[in-house]
Amino acid sequence: MMIRGLYRCLVWLHPPAFRLRFEEEMFWVFDQAVGTWGAAALVADAIISLSRQWLLRSGLWKWAAAASLELCCSSLHSEVSCPGTGR
Repeated sequence: MMIRGLYRCLVWLHPPAFRLRFEEEMFWVFDQAVGTWGAAALVADAIISLSRQWLLRSGLWKWAAAASLELCCSSLHSEVSCPGTGR
């Protein structure tokens, strides 16, 4: 089944600690729910989970927030003070 292969790849892309803990359960849920929910919904759920795990749990969101703040502040006029930047 090609969709299960795609799902397997998405599970494999999760952070190692998450994958070791939940991989078997995710495959079991996929096999049980594919007939009810449909493969597209389960693949979408895996993509959301993948994004959540890498962005929120890994701390990458802090880097993204800092970069966004820096871009925002660099585009403002010099008379406006930006928090945490000293500008």
